[in-house]
Amino acid sequence: MKPAILALTAVVLLGAIVGAYSYYSIPREGFPGRQVINDHPLIENALSNGKPILIYFSTMGCPTCLMQDGVMAKIRSNYSDTVNIIFFKYDEGLRKVFQDWSIVKVPTIVLASSNGTVAIRHEGGYVAEDDLINELMGL
Repeated sequence: MKPAILALTAVVLLGAIVGAYSYYSIPREGFPGRQVINDHPLIENALSNGKPILIYFSTMGCPTCLMQDGVMAKIRSNYSDTVNIIFFKYDEGLRKVFQDWSIVKVPTIVLASSNGTVAIRHEGGYVAEDDLINELMGL
C-alpha cells in the first residue's frame, strides 16, 4: 500500500509543478511581448496619445518603494512631455488594477512602447535612474 501512496503523491506533485510552470510561462497581458492592460482611465488615455508608457506600481510603507519614489519623481518631472507616466500607489480602489496586472512584488515598473506593447517589466527591486532613463530612451 505504501508504494501506491508514494506513487500517487509523486504524480500529484509532478502535476502541480508542471501546472505551475505552464501557468507562469504562458505570456500574459501586461508582461513583456504582450499588450498593456487597459483597465484604468489613465492607461486608456496613455494608449490614445502615441507616447511610450511608464507605469509605476507601489505601496505605502514599502522601503524599496520609498527609495524608488524619488527616482520616479525625477523621471516624471523631466520626461512627462515625452512619456506617459502613471503612478499607482495601492489602496482598496486600485485592488482590481493590481490584480489584473498580477502585481505580487513592489515596486513594479512597466515600460511599454507607444503602441501599447510591454517592453520591460521590473518587479520587486530598485531600478537606478540612469538605467530607467536608458530603457525609456530605447522605447
